[in-house]
Amino acid sequence: MKVVIFIQTSKSGTSREAIRACEDMNLYTILLTNNKKQISQRIEYPDVHEMIYMEELSYKNICDYINNQMDDFFKVESILSFIDGYSALSSRLRDRYTINTSNTKAIQEMENMSLTWTKLRRYPFMPKQVSLDKNSNILEFPLIIRSIETPRELNVVSSITDIPSHYDLEKVYIEGYNEERYRIEVLVKDGKPISLIKLKFDMILTKNNSLVVSGYTLSENLNVIDAEMDMIKAIIYEFNYRNGVFCIEVNKSGDNYHLVDLKPNVSEDSLNDIIYSASNINYIEQIIRFYLGKEFLIPSVKRNVYSKFIIINESGVLVRVTGTNAAMKKKGIEKIFMRTRRGNSISEPSEIGYVIATGSNKVEARKNALSATSEIEFQFKEGLLC
Repeated sequence: MKVVIFIQTSKSGTSREAIRACEDMNLYTILLTNNKKQISQRIEYPDVHEMIYMEELSYKNICDYINNQMDDFFKVESILSFIDGYSALSSRLRDRYTINTSNTKAIQEMENMSLTWTKLRRYPFMPKQVSLDKNSNILEFPLIIRSIETPRELNVVSSITDIPSHYDLEKVYIEGYNEERYRIEVLVKDGKPISLIKLKFDMILTKNNSLVVSGYTLSENLNVIDAEMDMIKAIIYEFNYRNGVFCIEVNKSGDNYHLVDLKPNVSEDSLNDIIYSASNINYIEQIIRFYLGKEFLIPSVKRNVYSKFIIINESGVLVRVTGTNAAMKKKGIEKIFMRTRRGNSISEPSEIGYVIATGSNKVEARKNALSATSEIEFQFKEGLLC
């Protein structure tokens, strides 16, 4: 029996859609997880044919499971993970148990953000390192700052006194708070980018200074420009990235474009649903087909789509959700998804779901999504957070 092994999954999002896609392709799915909650909620994962708990998801432990505990009649077609931090591990395991066209070393390097920043720092699209001590008088606040040592950690600051104490003021990257932000999903085959999907995303600053994504736009006229293509080609060259996926986050400030994040994986959240609404193609299924060496389709954006994230700025136990039926009847609504159930404890700010809408243009798609979101209301019981 042909089997695909997954290392970790979220309950919803791209990683879960990948498992469902395998089931639709009549592949047996095995999930290796260190999440005890998933084990206790086993019944809620019917698309997972076997769920195996491992306290430590290490190369050694997984090899031991495959060699000594898996049924002999299973044939491992691929070993995959769409969860950050497990891409290199899954590729290393593919090297051992399957035909792997990905470059494991490249993925390992990409997972190390400090190494990634060092490898790419000579390129003009990289954020500039600054000394806040020397430049604080000429900076325009608020700013987003990132540490060179941990560039995925970011903070929004309104003045130099707001900067967390663990930051080295001589070694930070800064970004303008109001810059445009884009995410580009890249599929590489034989060293060439063959699929590029560009999304514009909105961010909001919550009252506790957390910066969270509030929505994604995917439209027919949102094309990858030359500066972004230069980034993609440089990444492929520097990492010798031969086959596989990665995604980049790009900031636009005036006429300048800067790379601010790079992951050797696809994005989570509502990505697969957004792309499906725009193209009628299940993107993650095509990615799996690519890794399996099968024929696959490249999505083409045919409709304008906006995904509005539902962000809660309250704390308590969710007692009731109303208005979803009315929201679904609104113009252009494709999907409403709630990841949080009644009875769940929520602490602010929390993203608990999303609304996906289409429109004749990107402005109308966003308007339709916001209109539907306004119909949805939440009732909380305070004081019961655990």
